[in-house]
Amino acid sequence: MKPINKISHVILITILLNLAYTCRLAAQDPQLSQFYSTPLYLGPSFAGSTGMTRVGMNVRAQWIQLPGSFITTSLYADKYIDKYKLGTGVSIMYDDAGGLMSSLYLATQYSYRISLGNKAYFVPGIQAQYFSKKINSEALIFGDQIFNGEVMPASIENMENNKYHHFDFALSGLVFSDRYWFGFTGNHLMKINQNLPDYQDFASLLISAYGGMTFDLNDSRHISRSEKSLTGTFYYKTQDQMHQLDLGVYLTNHPYMLGVWYRGLPLVSNTYNKDAITFLAGIQFGSLSIAYSYDLTLSRLVNSTGGSHEISAICKIPNPTGRNRRIHAVPCPQF
Repeated sequence: MKPINKISHVILITILLNLAYTCRLAAQDPQLSQFYSTPLYLGPSFAGSTGMTRVGMNVRAQWIQLPGSFITTSLYADKYIDKYKLGTGVSIMYDDAGGLMSSLYLATQYSYRISLGNKAYFVPGIQAQYFSKKINSEALIFGDQIFNGEVMPASIENMENNKYHHFDFALSGLVFSDRYWFGFTGNHLMKINQNLPDYQDFASLLISAYGGMTFDLNDSRHISRSEKSLTGTFYYKTQDQMHQLDLGVYLTNHPYMLGVWYRGLPLVSNTYNKDAITFLAGIQFGSLSIAYSYDLTLSRLVNSTGGSHEISAICKIPNPTGRNRRIHAVPCPQF
């Protein structure tokens, strides 16, 4: 048994309290800053949203100065089938909470594009999902194990049913044109089924709304091959006792992009959210886009967490029909 210092003591108890809180609420979904780089996670209506075949990945390292590694990794692929106005996608996400708890999400998404006229569209979407969660009880340190600055080997806590899995689904709707997009998603809809025997194991109902508008900055007096635009966006979500609002702006000067986001609800009490500012930069190489972002924590934890790092990569492959017919894409940022 090795002695632990006061800092480690506080960190361990903090992790334990947050884990207990998370378990009691059946857990919130993983936090991402580059949610437009993982569009299928944002909502199934984004399946096929580029009008092309798309493959992407995202890796997030959160609170890197805390013990253990809080790593979220996601992979996805989607395709738009113009003949049927159909978007399809598959995605996988693995969330490792410092070796204490891990979650696996496997999902498939479908969307259907409906023309509203004037180059505007409505896209309903549906997602079917398999979810698995495991708590590593052997890695936990409980309060009754800490005595005189040392960690005792045993605890009276009983960690039964530390692994479970189930199926779930989500619905979404998206309206977009060449300049704007607005949408909503209802996820973990199995939570509302009161007849399920394992109701308490299902993730809390997640409701989200998002949207934005793009402003063209190109000089119409000159022919330019470079896309210049300014995009303002928002993303609001609520899940159990957590409420969060993200406000962001992107400046694009092809092939470069810079963005900044503010996250939090500082004027609303009794909310469970982490206030932060996210800085983002990206570059495009042909069909490949790469972006990096850093979350700067604004709370008193700024010197303890080390912030969060996130990197994404997206590859878009034009469909053969794209040579003859332009397919409208959702104008939201591709980072």
